[in-house]
Amino acid sequence: MIWDSIKDCFTFKTDNPIKEILEHSSFSSLYKDIIERESKFPSSIGKGVYLIRKRANIDEPEMYIGISPEPANLESYDGEPVRIVIFVVLPDNDETYAEYLTHLFKILNVSTLRKDLLNCKTEEDAIVLIRGEEEELNE
Repeated sequence: MIWDSIKDCFTFKTDNPIKEILEHSSFSSLYKDIIERESKFPSSIGKGVYLIRKRANIDEPEMYIGISPEPANLESYDGEPVRIVIFVVLPDNDETYAEYLTHLFKILNVSTLRKDLLNCKTEEDAIVLIRGEEEELNE
């Protein structure tokens, strides 16, 4: 389940969303590597969402969600202003990686979820919202 991987959800306080989201995680040391990759291959998935993915030697996926009250200074391939930045750290396992991202993309494709996510202020808010969406999709 996606909802049980959420570790933090917060509103950005700076104009550097990538650095700030990494600081909310235990992976801040990856900043230089991620910035280098993002300069070549931006992680915009469209519809106002920027999804940074990273594999690591961990047992369970971790997700960090940053909400920007104003459009974030991040490149968007579809021209839609980025206001939701998600950092997902996934186990090195290829099967887990593919399944998790497939499921996450389905959830993020729901326009009402993206709209409601903009109002989340805490990890608990995001968990309730995404859990509800997952339950709906599984019915």
